[in-house]
Amino acid sequence: MRRLAVLTISLLVALSSMPGFAAASASSSAPSLAVISPFPELPAVGQTFYVYAALRTSGGYAPLPQTYLVVSTSNSSVLRVALGAVRGGGYLAIPVVPVSPGTAVLTVSAPALGLSANATITVGRAVGYPYGLSLEPLPPDLLYGENGSILVESVDAFGNPAPLGSGASVSIYSYPKLVSHQAAVTIPRGSYMAYASLSAGNSSGTANLFGVAQGLSPSGPAGVTVGRSEPRLAVTLMPDSVRYPGADLAIALVQILDPSGRPLVADFPVRVFLSSSNGDVVEPLSSYITIPVGSDHAWAELEVTGTGNASLTAQAQGFLSGSAAFSSIPGSAAPTSIELYGPSAVALGQTYPLVLAAAANGSAVSVVYPAVVTSDNPGVASPLPVNTSTYSSGAASTANLTAEGIGSATLTASSQGLAPGYLRVSAYEPGTYMGGIPARLALYGPGRLISGTGAEFCVQLLTSYGYPAPAPSPTGVLVQFYPAPGYVGELPPPMEVEIPAGSSAAQFNVTVAGSGALTMVASAEGVSPASLEVESLSGPSPVQPYLVASVVPPEPMAGAQPILYLYLEDAAGDIISPWTPVNVSVIGPDGFSATATIPAGGFYASVQLPSMPASASWYLVAYSGQLGTSARFNYSYVPVNLTIEALSAVGTPVQGIRVGIRGSWGTAINVTTDQGGMAIARLPPGVYEVEFPESAAPAQGIAARFQYTPNGSSNVVWVNLTSPAAVIARYQLYYQVTVLTAHGVASGSGLFPQGSIDIVSVSPTRILGIPGYAFAGWTGTRSESSPSFSMVVESPQLLIAEWRADWTLLYVLIAIVLVGAIAAALVLGRRSAAPPEGATV
Repeated sequence: MRRLAVLTISLLVALSSMPGFAAASASSSAPSLAVISPFPELPAVGQTFYVYAALRTSGGYAPLPQTYLVVSTSNSSVLRVALGAVRGGGYLAIPVVPVSPGTAVLTVSAPALGLSANATITVGRAVGYPYGLSLEPLPPDLLYGENGSILVESVDAFGNPAPLGSGASVSIYSYPKLVSHQAAVTIPRGSYMAYASLSAGNSSGTANLFGVAQGLSPSGPAGVTVGRSEPRLAVTLMPDSVRYPGADLAIALVQILDPSGRPLVADFPVRVFLSSSNGDVVEPLSSYITIPVGSDHAWAELEVTGTGNASLTAQAQGFLSGSAAFSSIPGSAAPTSIELYGPSAVALGQTYPLVLAAAANGSAVSVVYPAVVTSDNPGVASPLPVNTSTYSSGAASTANLTAEGIGSATLTASSQGLAPGYLRVSAYEPGTYMGGIPARLALYGPGRLISGTGAEFCVQLLTSYGYPAPAPSPTGVLVQFYPAPGYVGELPPPMEVEIPAGSSAAQFNVTVAGSGALTMVASAEGVSPASLEVESLSGPSPVQPYLVASVVPPEPMAGAQPILYLYLEDAAGDIISPWTPVNVSVIGPDGFSATATIPAGGFYASVQLPSMPASASWYLVAYSGQLGTSARFNYSYVPVNLTIEALSAVGTPVQGIRVGIRGSWGTAINVTTDQGGMAIARLPPGVYEVEFPESAAPAQGIAARFQYTPNGSSNVVWVNLTSPAAVIARYQLYYQVTVLTAHGVASGSGLFPQGSIDIVSVSPTRILGIPGYAFAGWTGTRSESSPSFSMVVESPQLLIAEWRADWTLLYVLIAIVLVGAIAAALVLGRRSAAPPEGATV
């Protein structure tokens, strides 16, 4: 029995070169796409089956993320794809249609993942599934005008009976038209056989029967012979070519020969019917001649009626017909040879006619010539003395030839001035034709039956030569049944079948209720009995079935749901389509149980198995009656570390970045980077989506904006986690600079990129243009003495300007004012004490 076939061809692609994927490490394996078939071989039945796509990892088969698969086939005449693209996730089912036996390469690609796989799919035939038609005439040989029947069966590709789920209308054709038959017959729903009427005509020969029905392969030719016998009639025309109108008569010699060409003498009169294919060329003067008892031949005269070609045919009941070609050429011509016409095979002691004729280029002319016939072996074939040609206008007289002994001789006809003619004759000890006397029985019918099905059989009388023999009177035949070793059940009861007088065959019906092989024996008085082996099939299929269980995929990941497939196959590994439903029970660990049914005419049943959150070993047992099978597989994984790292644009760790991780079967977790800018998640192997936030505020005074990963500018990264892997994201950090002052005006506050330069300054407040406080320095996250300075922003900054009271300038100004006021007063005083300018005393 075949094991589950896993068709996997992986295209390995370096993750680091794949957009949207992160490389696990330099030593980790890249993802591979796997295509898995539940069956080692798909049956060519034109129905939809499924193969599955999954991601193969070192720890088993991981479900696919939600994605598109593009599907194509290398040979659509063998395997056709139902859909060119399939969207989904998990263990993704891909519909395919097996069409005909052969192999085809199924190509599956996942463009979003940068993966593809090529899988070779084998398509074969199914046991028990209707494939084609089979026709069997009952009996295969008929007498003229005799009736029979045609067994019409639907069969599988191996010739076994195959019931039709919906029935079929079968059209029946025959060629040549030697028989008449029912034009169409219906195989009922749920059955596999039907019978059509069959009647022989009055022409002998073999007709081929063909059956055609929609959805089934047509039957091969089934031959039915009318008037068949081992002996045959042979026709010799003397002459076979003449010049007309001068030559207007010929002779037709009809003989009975066995298959080897040896003459047979009749033990009863044989009436022969002669006919011409063209009465305008030649016609027998009598349509019937009789071969008498004790002779192997008879002859008749023919009248030449015109020019052209024709054939003369001889027919008789119980013989294969014989024919010979005749030609009539217009005009006369001078003779060139003397020709000798007669039989080439003769029976010892029999006397036959010979015709001599002068001929022009092989065609007889009605001119009498002197002629002599001699034998090189008179002890074998001795002609009577003759001294002239025997063929002339209005007469075709014959010279006799007697077979004197066993052997061969050459007869020579000679005439002065003409080329001689020759006839080679072989003489035999004749056999005896026993006519249509029944000598033995024959049985015909289906060799394989489904138990309980009624079927038609046929019993026939045959001669010693094996051709149909008409019953001289109603003939009773006893049909009995004998079991072969291993047969189980009751046998059909013995039955009497009567062959009517004048007929060779009779039909009868049998129903076999048991199971196994049996022998049907027919016997009748005075003839040899006949036997036929018949096999009665029971159970779900025509062959011994085996129950097979396969798990898809064979190594599922924990957390995923595999599928159990149940189907039947034979010892050669061919899949079986059962005749009847097959109910299967399934049991497993932890109280798991399920039932499934392989339908009649179907191929499989499937059971969805549970998902397991952790490692587990499973052993399933499936059984149906005496059939049983098992399947073992593991849900397992070894946790793999996925390291998430966030770095700033200048390479410093970024703490507090919250990253989402989602698995293809629904797993979802979040991790946050620590002081080292890292977070570690322990996960089952599989494919994961890692999503970094586009912006974050990881700490007070800090803002982070996503820039890129080593694999692209997207903040979403796919990781095929089969071994420890790391995903690194770069962020641009921004730091808050806050400048505070109690007096004056400060500048330099704001959000600055990491590593940028900020200029911080402060100026005092002036009262009437006079500052009242003096700058005393900067405090906070850093100390500076200058009221204005520049700094590289590497962290959040809080800068506070310190001041002290300082009124010195005001005091100086006041002093200056006072001194100026005093000076002005003194000057004014002196001016008022002096005498006016220009006064006299």
